[in-house]
Amino acid sequence: MGKLIKFAHVNEHGDFEKVLSHFSLDYSRKGDQLRLLCPFHEDTKPSLNITLAATGSAQPNTFHCFGCHESGSMIDFVVMMGGGSDLRASAELIASVSGCDLAPPRTSKRADKAKFAKIGKSPKSRPKRRSDDSGKEGGSGAENAAVANSEPLKACGAVNPPLKFTFTLDARHPYLEERVDPETTREFGLGFLPESSRSMMKGRICLPIHNAGGELIAYAGRYPAAEPPDVAPKYLLPKSFDKMETLFNLHRVDPASKWVVIVEGFFGAMRLHRLRVPVVALMGTAISAAQIALLEARKTKFVYLMLDGDDPGREAVDAMLPLLTRSFLVKVIDLPDGMEPDTVPAEIVPSGLMAQYRTASGEVVRTRLPS
Repeated sequence: MGKLIKFAHVNEHGDFEKVLSHFSLDYSRKGDQLRLLCPFHEDTKPSLNITLAATGSAQPNTFHCFGCHESGSMIDFVVMMGGGSDLRASAELIASVSGCDLAPPRTSKRADKAKFAKIGKSPKSRPKRRSDDSGKEGGSGAENAAVANSEPLKACGAVNPPLKFTFTLDARHPYLEERVDPETTREFGLGFLPESSRSMMKGRICLPIHNAGGELIAYAGRYPAAEPPDVAPKYLLPKSFDKMETLFNLHRVDPASKWVVIVEGFFGAMRLHRLRVPVVALMGTAISAAQIALLEARKTKFVYLMLDGDDPGREAVDAMLPLLTRSFLVKVIDLPDGMEPDTVPAEIVPSGLMAQYRTASGEVVRTRLPS
């Protein structure tokens, strides 16, 4: 039997800066963000961003390239750099250069029972992992971490076909009751998929995703708590689903509307839609040519970018503007720090989107909504 490796532990305690030095990669640091030339494509301007501490929707020790859209955990980075033949070898390399252990110290069963007794739980009541830490069937923690960032997945080479099944979901779940109103739950078909299901989405809040024609093409699975345990991803998407080929909520946008708001996530889109705002979600922080084409096909003229009020959101805006301004009149709505579209005060949404629109052809006008 090989060494015990806990990928979550390695990814948490590894030193990304030492990993970059190991591969002789130069970088700059600003706070908890590192920037460097992306080693995965021909990069002339630093486009790869590394997050060392959790910010917004980004997990700690993760990377994303705004040029080629590669993303993932620190272990994924080492694998892609050829630093190991597999996940285990890559984790061992990180531990070696970082000076950290491959797993946390083991405790005796007696100590384990004592620890859980203090919080009134038994070890058996701990949350179930979606996969083990060995990288076996079901995916590794490192693979899932890449999905947790809601960054672009690789194209599967085919259009997302309609599903031949539907889930039977329970709409009466505490997470939904706390986060959205019953009307939103009903309109968007949200619900909890029981643990008894054989789907990878079991134990999660499921969000149906439709194509522009209204056909069901996938379910996203949201962990039913503010933050998932360990490195379990906050969101899951089917591996065969290419989110860069669709726009969440596009089929609900009035075809006669000449303007649309673009947000990052599902719940931001759902909230603005309920406020009668024509809105679509990218399901991440990048836009593709296919998604732009979907908007062009609907004769869209005006686009409002309302991404999250954090560094990743603002960096994503800068990356999207050159693409969007080729086809649309664009206005950027800068949200205050920490604010997301699903937390914008309802009373300022109409005026924030419409009354202050002052853009001429090809010109980008920025406005900041009040805190």
